[in-house]
Amino acid sequence: MTVLLNACALGLAGAGVAAVGSRGHQLTRMAAVAAGAAVCLVGFAVSGSFGISGYADLLYAAAAVGAVIWGLVLPRGTHMLVLARICAAMASLTKNEGLTTALVVLVLIALRYRPVAPPRLWRRRAPSENRRPAVAAAWRTARRWSERAAFVVVPALPGLAWAD
Repeated sequence: MTVLLNACALGLAGAGVAAVGSRGHQLTRMAAVAAGAAVCLVGFAVSGSFGISGYADLLYAAAAVGAVIWGLVLPRGTHMLVLARICAAMASLTKNEGLTTALVVLVLIALRYRPVAPPRLWRRRAPSENRRPAVAAAWRTARRWSERAAFVVVPALPGLAWAD
């Protein structure tokens, strides 16, 4: 069963590598597909017998690479985010190292999809006028940070619940 999961994770990472060059010229697309296939073949070649003996190292590494490619390298999009979250959840479920890696990648993805805006400079107003915009700005800031936290925690919940 682990061999099948390893192959799927490597296939997803290889498809991400192939998708990186999908918008270029014909030669670029062919090179990207060849690089994606090479990722799949080299993944099993480097892991040797450990890739087919039930070890989860290849699985979490390939899933983490898939999360990085689909969530951080490729252009932003809903389907890219979904694939990145699936890869991160898969990495978080394999080993404790995978959970740590998935959390780091999920934080970076959250910051990419919900970027931190530079603080706005408010013009000076009377103290009674400043209260309402300050409260509204505080609520907006709290909402944005809660969205970022949800971007990290929701896909990591299975791994966090599974961790020892």
